Amino acid sequence: MRRVGVNAATDVTGYGLLGHLGEMLRASDTSARVRYGDVPLLPGVEDLAAAGVVAGGTKRNLKAA
Repeated sequence: MRRVGVNAATDVTGYGLLGHLGEMLRASDTSARVRYGDVPLLPGVEDLAAAGVVAGGTKRNLKAA
């Protein structure tokens, strides 16, 4: 990671990519653009989400946002 210039990282299993990205952006007073097509997804995850199958923390995170 250091070789390519990464200076921050996080475990995305709690608040997910966007939740943690938002925290990091607020803390550094900056912004970012996320292109959906560039974010790797696990096989079948879009079908599961469309069927309403999401991790339990997802709904709690939305309520807390």
